[in-house]
Amino acid sequence: MASTIFTAPEYDARREKKRKLWMLTAFILVVILGLLIYIFRNWPQEHEISKFMTALQQQQYEQAYGIWLADKDWKAHPGKYSNYSFNDFYQDWGPSGKYGIVHNFAIDGSARPGNGVVVQLTINGRREPEQLWVGKDNTITVWPYPPL
Repeated sequence: MASTIFTAPEYDARREKKRKLWMLTAFILVVILGLLIYIFRNWPQEHEISKFMTALQQQQYEQAYGIWLADKDWKAHPGKYSNYSFNDFYQDWGPSGKYGIVHNFAIDGSARPGNGVVVQLTINGRREPEQLWVGKDNTITVWPYPPL
């Protein structure tokens, strides 16, 4: 017998159940993927802060300054950064700076209040957290507002 537009294939309950299971699985995977993307949306900026703090912890201040500026070759053109020179940076973040030698740090969280990310961290177990701003270009600066 020839198949026409008016003759439907026989209903297959097993096939329909399989199709629904695949659709449910795909939906759950999309939701999980969306949640993971949302949860880790600030991970790149938190990672930059982690690299910066690790360099300070290892007392590699020139490397930390390069991370701060998002310019590993900052020594090739130091005049470009005359508004915040390495000496200024060393006074702020070196052994005689606000935190002294960095022994430990913990990233407490992050927020995205505009074109960058504010990362809140605890340095050397101090009670008051520090907030650092990571811009779109991965430059770092101190966030001027009260803690999150």
